[in-house]
Amino acid sequence: MMLQQSYSNLARFGFYVDKTEQIYNLIRSRCTLLVRPRKFGKSLLLSTLKELFEGHRELFTNTFIGRSDYDFKPYTVLTFNFHFDVTSASELALILKETVREKAAMLGVSITKEKPDEMFQELVDGIKGEVVVLVDNYDFVLADNISNPDVEKIDQVLSRFIAVLNNQDRFRFVFLTGINHFLLCDGGYGQVLDYEDYTNRSEVATICGFSQMDLEIHYINKMMNLSTMNYVRAHGIDQLMQSGFSGSTLSQMYSDYLSQKKQNAEDLIRLIMNTVGGYSFSSKKTNMASAGFILDFMRGNGAFNLNYDIRCARGYIIQKLCSPLFNLEDYIDHPLDPEISCGPHYSYKPQLGSLLLHNGILTLKDLIMDEDSIQCVLKVPNLEIRNFLDKRMAKAKAN
Repeated sequence: MMLQQSYSNLARFGFYVDKTEQIYNLIRSRCTLLVRPRKFGKSLLLSTLKELFEGHRELFTNTFIGRSDYDFKPYTVLTFNFHFDVTSASELALILKETVREKAAMLGVSITKEKPDEMFQELVDGIKGEVVVLVDNYDFVLADNISNPDVEKIDQVLSRFIAVLNNQDRFRFVFLTGINHFLLCDGGYGQVLDYEDYTNRSEVATICGFSQMDLEIHYINKMMNLSTMNYVRAHGIDQLMQSGFSGSTLSQMYSDYLSQKKQNAEDLIRLIMNTVGGYSFSSKKTNMASAGFILDFMRGNGAFNLNYDIRCARGYIIQKLCSPLFNLEDYIDHPLDPEISCGPHYSYKPQLGSLLLHNGILTLKDLIMDEDSIQCVLKVPNLEIRNFLDKRMAKAKAN
């Protein structure tokens, strides 16, 4: 069975883990931002929000929000995915204009303006009633251009476009999600969008990804019905063990697991959480695993695909990790100011600690709060990332 990461497909086949209580909390605000690492189910969350705001009550019958006082009033929902490969402000402006024209054509709205932000405003004004806007990968073009001298100009084009969302009278709900905790700002370095930042809010700490309880309740029986030969045959790990990388904790764990031939549910969950779990997004110290990994595991008939290098790592971060000046100990197991670790920050003034955190290389170990300040303690989340870091730092030393 091919599992597509859309709410309707997962709900139809019984694979959706109910996150609608957290969604109910999220949508009380008018405009929100939620940052999570790659493969944590952000696109699935947007798919769920789209179905919700389009009023498809029948899809939510057996969920928290379906039993709540939510009215399922239908709205016009505009979805954007800013996963654009651009290297200049003019390229971004062109793609944004094309995107607006396509949406306007679908909705029968006439566009006469020429600038992307003015066209977007014209589109919104041409829609009757309140509008819901869902933005995926809001940070992608900025993250992809951190080392580009023109990143500030790119930021300004994107920021003027996003600033349209400040009109409180036109929008029922605005949601932005991405990986990096970037501030969108105008030329004077002022923040352009008034939003509530839910990134480290405890009430939505488990809104993306799967906890150990989620796996125990919703997935373990399905997992155990997969080929037991496959779920201990980890893609890439066999080669790792044969490569002589014997000092790897990850390699040793799989060697032990295979030699003992453990194939019960408790061991499988422990293996998954130790390997790809360990993520925490609030002071509650939640232990979350990648939703994308779990769904890939199911699609692959129980095969582990541990490919962080290909799946998640960005060039700028890899460059820093391979630098002889990088010291992991500077970022883990001791209090850090949020400006260094949690963000938000400007894309053209990136803080490496924040990039490591939000790209899933590190995660929250603790939040230390008092009346006047907050400090963050970070840690390496799991064995997949520890192995990734070991390889990268070994390569840096070799060079």
